[in-house]
Amino acid sequence: MSASRAPTFRSYLVHAALPMLVGGLIYVLFRTPHLLMFQWFESLGIDGPIAAARVHTMPLADSLPEWVRFSVPDGSWVWSATATMALIWHDKGGWGRWFWVSLGVAIAIGSELIQLYPPMPGVFDPVDLVAYAVAHVAALALASRSWSV
Repeated sequence: MSASRAPTFRSYLVHAALPMLVGGLIYVLFRTPHLLMFQWFESLGIDGPIAAARVHTMPLADSLPEWVRFSVPDGSWVWSATATMALIWHDKGGWGRWFWVSLGVAIAIGSELIQLYPPMPGVFDPVDLVAYAVAHVAALALASRSWSV
């Protein structure tokens, strides 16, 4: 990738926004309504349309593998963060680039590992660690190879 050819707006949509959208939709459509975000939806007055959509999707939730419902959304966040930083820092080298490109996966892994120790909230899941690693590597590979997507 030469420094003269910058990533396009479409690259940001495909590699950063789309993974966040997919992960967000999995949370909204297939996760428990007891999550804090559902209170936010109610406060924003959008809980009705979301509840209506969930009527159609929740029967499918049990047929999805657990790793899709619980690990893919987290991996999608790492993918988005990694791709965003890779796209922003596409023409830079050195430690600064790798710091920013690795920050999202480092935060994700750190937050997962800290759940091993009470009284931290959450449940440690090694599948999440795999999702973070796969998402990070895939985002780097795909984002860096398709600047002009």
